[in-house]
Amino acid sequence: MKEKIIREVEQGMLDVLDNAQRAQLHRVLEHALFGAVVVRDESVGTEPGVPNNTIAERFYEAKRLEGCSERTIRYYRLTI
Repeated sequence: MKEKIIREVEQGMLDVLDNAQRAQLHRVLEHALFGAVVVRDESVGTEPGVPNNTIAERFYEAKRLEGCSERTIRYYRLTI
């Protein structure tokens, strides 16, 4: 699962990173996820009656709390 996430992030960044930056991103992601257990949350997007945009806003707010920059959050908005 971690490898899939790393690939998805790298694919999403292909247009904005050169090869050296992409390689560095790969190393950073591998380091950040080392020892982490990643599982799919089957409940995401399945709350009855909760619109997708509300779920997306919750995601953006969580990213703010994690310390992501507004530029990063804008990227997420454009990607999602």
